[in-house]
Amino acid sequence: MFAGAAREAVFSRPEVIRQVNAEFIPVAVRAAHVEGYRQGEEGRLFAGLRESRPAPQGIAVLNQAGQALDWVLMFERPAAIGAFLTHARKLYQDNPAGTRPVSTERFRRYPSMRMDAILAPDARPVPAKHPAGETCPADQLYPTDALVAQVVGRALQADGTPVADTLRQEHYIQDQMPIPAALQGRLAALLADAGGKRVKLPDEFARLIATHAHLGTLDVQILSNPTGGTQTIKELAFFAEPPPAGSQLWRLSGVSDVAGKSRPGHQPDYENQVRLAWRGYLAVGNRRIRRLVLLADGRERLRWGGAGGPASRDDEVRFLPAGHFIDLTTNVRFGIETRSAGSGAQ
Repeated sequence: MFAGAAREAVFSRPEVIRQVNAEFIPVAVRAAHVEGYRQGEEGRLFAGLRESRPAPQGIAVLNQAGQALDWVLMFERPAAIGAFLTHARKLYQDNPAGTRPVSTERFRRYPSMRMDAILAPDARPVPAKHPAGETCPADQLYPTDALVAQVVGRALQADGTPVADTLRQEHYIQDQMPIPAALQGRLAALLADAGGKRVKLPDEFARLIATHAHLGTLDVQILSNPTGGTQTIKELAFFAEPPPAGSQLWRLSGVSDVAGKSRPGHQPDYENQVRLAWRGYLAVGNRRIRRLVLLADGRERLRWGGAGGPASRDDEVRFLPAGHFIDLTTNVRFGIETRSAGSGAQ
């Protein structure tokens, strides 16, 4: 789990990729599912992970019954990643189906900082599929009447081309956000009553778009920050121009200029400023958004963490929960495109 931090520092290493692909089945689990999903056998599995984990995030190796054999938060050095995987694989080979009680090993930092072990829940057969009437959390993240917007952001080089490195969260992000049916209805009604004139779109729509347009982790999200902090909206407005004759596409334009930072003395320490100029197209029908495409160019000033964090990429595996220090001022580009939440794509 650890999302971008694990992707950057752990699972981007060629030797780790080879070992994982050869000996494991990698699965990325949303922290929200582990925290809140309670339904059926999958809910039971997540409950076991909640009980055994050393922190709300981490990396675990499970057996066939979904029991956690080993948890780790950080690694003493890069070579310890492979050693941990080898050790966890041996635990699996000794008890692959959980036919004997499983005592979940836990490490704050492998191998030097071992925590107390926890007895895993008893093994139960894992069904091949969800029973009738039970949804899978991976299939449906949002209400089926929502429109899901896929967001991609890139840091740009001086010549305007995207930075080649897509491992770093300050260079490349992927995100998604739902546009609720109620907001779609208000927007469609506003355009229907526009009388062929340019109109300002709802502030709720503008805020939703600006909230997800940033590089870095979720903890530097400006307008809906999970860690708190202050926010400043310097300019935030989107407008729609009526479709030309023979077209159903409203032309969109807008500006989002927002900033946020952590409270004094609060950790994690961050500051993020993003100014973007937006352009795109919108199609509506039957009180819903049929299609939304947006492109933005602008500039981002992002600072995350303190100087006491990882000093090098090899050192980052020792500080996974905090991530690495970021001090970046760069031109950026963001793209947003929508699809139906009921399409099944993730």
